[in-house]
Amino acid sequence: CQQGRLYGFDAKSLIHPNQIDPAHAAFGPSKDEIEWARLIIAAFAAPEAEGKGVIKLSNGEMIERLHLEQARAVLERL
Repeated sequence: CQQGRLYGFDAKSLIHPNQIDPAHAAFGPSKDEIEWARLIIAAFAAPEAEGKGVIKLSNGEMIERLHLEQARAVLERL
């Protein structure tokens, strides 16, 4: 699973119930990814971000709308 995720895969075929939890652990988002996704979504939900394609986070990081889509995809994996 770890190698699959490293190579860009987001799932794995399983053949035994004992493989479910390790697969979820390997392919599910990490706590840091979840936190990042929620930060991005909140930033674009702010009134001052309305209609903008690029915004700056409170930490100075520049993010684009494509990051918003990535953030949403992370949270959909929960």
